Amino acid sequence: MIHSLLKGLKDNPKESLSTIGRKAYNESLAPGHSFMLRSAVRLIFFTVPGREHFIQKTFGDLDHKAFSSLVGQVVDLLEPLVAYLRKYYKDRSLTNLE
Repeated sequence: MIHSLLKGLKDNPKESLSTIGRKAYNESLAPGHSFMLRSAVRLIFFTVPGREHFIQKTFGDLDHKAFSSLVGQVVDLLEPLVAYLRKYYKDRSLTNLE
């Protein structure tokens, strides 16, 4: 989810953190969660701070260019790990745990 969240922040500079977080959750963790847990998480996304507040608290006072560069590097570093984990879970039939 962290990979998807960071990628969304980098690739969609106009989108809210709540929307990006919801998309990241839906594509990464939601498929393995029960209806009740998915519903609770949906509610949590209504309490997420603003995008700029999150970026400032998490990454400090970076301008947009520096933030995009840093997050791009992190996303690129995570790509092989994410690919490995997806294959690992798929090979062991762990992708649909409901």
